[in-house]
Amino acid sequence: MVDFGVVLAGRICSGKSTVVDFLTRNFDLGLVSFGSFVRHECKRRGLTESRNILQGLGTEMFASMGPELLVTAAMQHAGLHGTQGALFEGVRHLLVLRNIRARSKKSFCVFLDAGLQVRFTRYVSRSPLHSNISLSQFRAIDDDPIERGIEPLRGEADAVVDATAPIEIVWQAVCEALEALGLPKAR
Repeated sequence: MVDFGVVLAGRICSGKSTVVDFLTRNFDLGLVSFGSFVRHECKRRGLTESRNILQGLGTEMFASMGPELLVTAAMQHAGLHGTQGALFEGVRHLLVLRNIRARSKKSFCVFLDAGLQVRFTRYVSRSPLHSNISLSQFRAIDDDPIERGIEPLRGEADAVVDATAPIEIVWQAVCEALEALGLPKAR
């Protein structure tokens, strides 16, 4: 059980990593990254890391472990064994969100909302490897079964934040929401 379970959700390239970096620097939160956990499992199995492999592995892990074991294993991977607050990043299924809420004395889910075109632009600008991808190819990546589980999180989020706004405004909106929850003020 954690005192505060903060969930940061959003589609590919919605700004999750940027907000996670800010929150972990400014709040006393342990980070539980489902992406990091899946990448670790990929390496442990000797698989070549690619988005397709990771998406398929994430789908397999959710199906075989279920939400409770998946959350437990991700927390153990992160080294979280009873902490005041935990920031869960990379949640891609409603049942995982609900399991995190059940493990938290207080919980708060922030959904970062950004349209397809904005996210596509961010994706191609991230790496030279992505620079030749088309919008239809990005749409296919974004429509992978594991990614489809993200959209229902918007309906159960405590706050939906416009992630196309300047980053300072996004950070302010997220901070205000977390401080209203009672999370200790930013350091």
